[in-house]
Amino acid sequence: FDSFRTVVDETTKKVSYAPYEANATDFPLKEVKARVHWLLNEREGKMTWADVKAGAAEVEIGDEGVQFIKVTSLTQFGVDWIGVISIPWVSVMKELNDTKFRTLLLGMLIVGGIKAFLETFRAYVQTKMIKRAVIPGMRQTLEDELSNQLRALTGCRSS
Repeated sequence: FDSFRTVVDETTKKVSYAPYEANATDFPLKEVKARVHWLLNEREGKMTWADVKAGAAEVEIGDEGVQFIKVTSLTQFGVDWIGVISIPWVSVMKELNDTKFRTLLLGMLIVGGIKAFLETFRAYVQTKMIKRAVIPGMRQTLEDELSNQLRALTGCRSS
C-alpha cells in the first residue's frame, strides 16, 4: 500500500495528502478481512491502526470458529508495522485431543511404577528392621523371661 493518499476537500477544492488508513474492505482474502475487521472494530471498539496495541486473545471470528490471535507491533525504518497471527482453536486442540489418552496412560504407568518401587522399598526396610531390631529384642526378652522362670522353679537367686 502507498502510505499516503490524495485527499481533495470538496468545499475548498484544496488538495492534500493524508496517511492511508486501511480497513477490512482493502484486503481481498475473506480470512484477512475478518481479522482486520475484528482488530479495528471489535477488539477494543472502533479504532484506527495507530491505536492498535500488542496483545493476545482467544476470539470467535465469523464462521471460522474460535481463533487464538496474537497482535504484535514493530517499528522498522520509520514505519509502524502491525502483525496479526491467527491459529484456529481446532488445529491446536486436535493434537492435544489426539495425545491426551496416551499421555494419561503414560502418566498412570509412571505413577504406578513409582508406587510399586516405594512399596517394595518399604517392605525391604520393614524386613531389615524386623531382622535387625525386633527379632533380636524379642529373643533377648524371651531368654530373660525363660531364665527368670527357670530360677523361680529351681529356687536359685540371681547374683
